[in-house]
Amino acid sequence: MIIVYTKGSCLSSRNVRKWLETHHILYKEVNLNTQAILKEEFVELLRFTQFGTQELLSRNSNIYRKLSKRYNFQELTLSELISVVQAFPSLLRKPIVFNGKRLQVGYNEDEMRKFIPRLYRKVKFMS
Repeated sequence: MIIVYTKGSCLSSRNVRKWLETHHILYKEVNLNTQAILKEEFVELLRFTQFGTQELLSRNSNIYRKLSKRYNFQELTLSELISVVQAFPSLLRKPIVFNGKRLQVGYNEDEMRKFIPRLYRKVKFMS
C-alpha cells in the first residue's frame, strides 16, 4: 500500500494526489494538518532515507528557522526529534510518498513514474 504524507493546502501534495488518482493508484493519505505522524511511522521513514533527517525536515522553512533558536536539531535524540516533529508537523517536507520499500520526498512527475512500479500503474478502479 502506498502511503502519502501531505499537507492539505500544499501544491505538491495536491499534485501527488492528482497524479496517483489519474493513474488509478490506490493510496492512503495521512494529512499532517489533522493527524500527527506516529513514532513508528517516522522511524520507518528514516530507515529508508539516504541522508537521515535532512531528507525529511524542511530546513528552509520558517518554522525550522524559528525552532532552530530553541533546539539544536543535530543534538536532539531520536525521541526528542519525534516529539518536536509531532508538535510541529510543518517541519516535515511534503509530500512524502512511501510504498514500504522506497521513499520519495516532494513531487516531480518524472520521479513519480520511476518511483511507482508499472504494476501499480496498471491497476484500474473497479466500479
